[in-house]
Amino acid sequence: MNLDNVIIKENTAFLYMGGGIASQQSGLTLANVTISGNTAASFGGGGIFSLGDNLSMTDVTVSENIATFKLMRGVTYERE
Repeated sequence: MNLDNVIIKENTAFLYMGGGIASQQSGLTLANVTISGNTAASFGGGGIFSLGDNLSMTDVTVSENIATFKLMRGVTYERE
């Protein structure tokens, strides 16, 4: 997945991870992106949850995101 010049703001993942973005084994490229004010009501990655991806970020702002479980608030990145 490629995202360029976008704002991801004030979203909620109620049952799983990645309030702003959830990506699994698909490749994630972000450029000129703002991710703020998102919530993961379970587990991690209030802003971004990425599992098994090649994660690339250029000029990305991640701020004020919340994950209520396990305290993984902004970006959770796990490479298998």
